[in-house]
Amino acid sequence: MDRIEFGLRIKSRYEDGNLSIVTEGDEIVCYTKDGKEYNGRLMIIGYYRENETADPENAICIHWNTGDRTYSGEYILLKEIAHIRRAEV
Repeated sequence: MDRIEFGLRIKSRYEDGNLSIVTEGDEIVCYTKDGKEYNGRLMIIGYYRENETADPENAICIHWNTGDRTYSGEYILLKEIAHIRRAEV
């Protein structure tokens, strides 16, 4: 990934010139640099702190349905994202 811009939306521009834009509420697919894949709804574009004394880092929160009324989620630091795009629904 060439560059990621962080704000109300996430813009990813790749070496081949393709542009991917995702915003809160989008169904997305996110791949991390360590090879994990996350599929779900982008709930939050914001900051994450490991603890009270840590500096805030750019992050996203993804939620996915695990049952009729249950959801799970994951915070992913922006620096860990290898590729992010809207899911094909």
